[in-house]
Amino acid sequence: MNLVPRKWHLEGLVCGLRGHSVPAAGVSELRPQDAGLGVDLPDGRRLARCTRCDAWHEVTAPHPAASTDLGDLHALHVPRRGEELREALVMRIIAIDKAIHSILFALAAIALGIIELKLGGLHTFANRLLNSLNSSTTQPSSSSVTHWLHRLAGLRRSHLQPLLFGAVAYAVLEGVEAWGLWRERTWAEYLTVIATSALIPLEIYELSVRVTALKLVGLVVNVAIVAWLVWAKRLFGARGGRQRHDRPDPAVLFAAPGAAG
Repeated sequence: MNLVPRKWHLEGLVCGLRGHSVPAAGVSELRPQDAGLGVDLPDGRRLARCTRCDAWHEVTAPHPAASTDLGDLHALHVPRRGEELREALVMRIIAIDKAIHSILFALAAIALGIIELKLGGLHTFANRLLNSLNSSTTQPSSSSVTHWLHRLAGLRRSHLQPLLFGAVAYAVLEGVEAWGLWRERTWAEYLTVIATSALIPLEIYELSVRVTALKLVGLVVNVAIVAWLVWAKRLFGARGGRQRHDRPDPAVLFAAPGAAG
């Protein structure tokens, strides 16, 4: 039973997915200084506070305990919350975006590899269709059919190989970025900013040739990723350079009501 209704917040969402963190439910004894984390009621019930979302829950007391009490509150583990948790979520979203790109590039590499292996048969197929269309008295309804058949018939391995190598390289690069960002590695943040920034001029050029919604969304997303990483993670000296989050002191954060300090 949640005794403190609260508006939707990220901490509550994470608790809904991972479960609440209620250290007071795992000890056999609650001391007066633990009143900010758990309270034993006269009727035998225990109320325990989640150290992530701050909601109070009714738990069975005493729970099968790993220890008799909460020990030193200064050393209590506190799950990520607040700005630190929000940044971690954005990092996960960027990592998923990079992972999707890696999969798409891998699929493109596979398709290009198959085309290269079957190139001779594709040439024969395209030439046969072109000959059939040329000998027919009925012209195709659209010139795009013959256009693409001519392109397929003229396709060479020298055209495919750079595309294939590029697709493989980007699949690996995006996969490495995704893994590093998911693990919240600093080197992955720098790699992502550099690699993504290098693509932005190309995306702008592609938009100057032809504007499509997909190209526009891709450019906006990439600019947002670069801007957020540089700003939030203080890369390249932004906002004074790298700075770790100051973890809250659990003894202060979960101080008993009326406690001094």
